[in-house]
Amino acid sequence: ADVWYSKRYELTEAEPSEAAEFGSDVEPVLVAREAKKRRWAAYTAQAWKVAPNGVLAATLDALRADEAGIIEAKTSGIFNPYAPSEEWGESESDQIPRGYLIQTAVQLICTPTAGVVYVPALLGTRGPCSFVIPRDGPGMGDLLKTVEDELLARWDRFMVRGDDIPTDEPPPS
Repeated sequence: ADVWYSKRYELTEAEPSEAAEFGSDVEPVLVAREAKKRRWAAYTAQAWKVAPNGVLAATLDALRADEAGIIEAKTSGIFNPYAPSEEWGESESDQIPRGYLIQTAVQLICTPTAGVVYVPALLGTRGPCSFVIPRDGPGMGDLLKTVEDELLARWDRFMVRGDDIPTDEPPPS
């Protein structure tokens, strides 16, 4: 998405919002709590992974030492108590907002050894929760294929062939 935006818009460094700063500050705590909960002995924070296709890449909030699990920490509704919360399911479920689900799909594509993404979240309306996105969960195989195929097609069309990026088409989530 970063390359996509850089081709469509003149990007300038912006100051992070208070909510974004808070999320960055809280992320290591959420990661440490989740790693402890899942009994991970060791993990790498802020791991960078490139997919076997050589195009997609992701920064993981944490990667278990054996690369079998990923942690992606989130905060939502902390500064806006009216933020929609219905997209978040019950704790320990796989029900997370669609954009975050696509993000976890990219992380799984980039980390073929990982079988699961744990999503600890600090939700303004509910407090700390934890969500589990298994690679082999319902519909995940189709989602992984769709996300990879669509992003590779966009890469080929706009970055390799150099087609103009339409301004009426939304960027990939």
